[in-house]
Amino acid sequence: EQKTITVRAAACNQYGIYSDEIRGTFCVQFQKPKVPRVIPDRGNFKTPASVEIVVPEGSRVHYTWDGSAPTVNSPQYTEPIPIPEGNNILSVILMDRYGMVSDVLKCNYRYYP
Repeated sequence: EQKTITVRAAACNQYGIYSDEIRGTFCVQFQKPKVPRVIPDRGNFKTPASVEIVVPEGSRVHYTWDGSAPTVNSPQYTEPIPIPEGNNILSVILMDRYGMVSDVLKCNYRYYP
């Protein structure tokens, strides 16, 4: 995604006299964020376990457990997530502070006590 940004600037000297205003227009292109780091990122479990997700400051993570692609309306990660019983696909996205969304990361967990 990209945005056009106009910057206006003026200088002020030590006597409080301002220069003429100058303007510049720039096209800024944002890159989507990388997928978040998930710990563990897959595995087979016989005892209860949880998944931790590293969330950069100013970002948030949304997830689903049914293999579908999460959206900003999906549950938001706030603390370690218990792995449900059975064969499950955890899908996660990261939304950065600019509203850019990462690709979907899918992780497979098998928990059979």
